[in-house]
Amino acid sequence: MKLHHPLTRLPYIRLEDGSVQVGDKEHGIGIFDRHGNWISGERKQADGMLCLYVSDAYLQPYNREFDHDQKDDHS
Repeated sequence: MKLHHPLTRLPYIRLEDGSVQVGDKEHGIGIFDRHGNWISGERKQADGMLCLYVSDAYLQPYNREFDHDQKDDHS
């Protein structure tokens, strides 16, 4: 998953291990855990909520419980 921060426009990219790469070559790149804690790289700050969302940790419980075959009863 890849999103751009709404204010800084920096890319937030989910890596295979669930960590998040933040930034670009021009502004510096950092690797962060799903809570926005710095792991490595030149960039030392990231938006914790966006890291959580991009890392997919925020959506997993919802995705596991949601049945995509259910009909919407509100139609």
